[in-house]
Amino acid sequence: MNNEKKKYYYSKNMLFIRMLIGGYLVYLAYSLIESYISNADKVSNSSMPVPVLIIASIIFMAVGLAVAIISLKGIIKGEYKGGKADFSEEEYSEDAIEENIAEENITEEITTDENEE
Repeated sequence: MNNEKKKYYYSKNMLFIRMLIGGYLVYLAYSLIESYISNADKVSNSSMPVPVLIIASIIFMAVGLAVAIISLKGIIKGEYKGGKADFSEEEYSEDAIEENIAEENITEEITTDENEE
């Protein structure tokens, strides 16, 4: 039995879009932090204190950075459908299918020969 778990790969375009989205999240978080610092007197009148908003923005930035880095790593390592790390297509190549058919034919011939004797 094969207990290996099949890994799902995104398409290369999807990884690129995720990388762009991660970069955009970092940009938004940076803009939020910059606006909190430059407008601290206006923001301090809000219901949340400025340090809490900055910490939340830093967490937001970390998530965006993680998404961008993981997607970039996937693109570089070829971890996408059809990439160099995707071996799922090799299992179903024409040569592999022909080899399986040939093995089945040989097995059938052996069993038929044994049954005839």
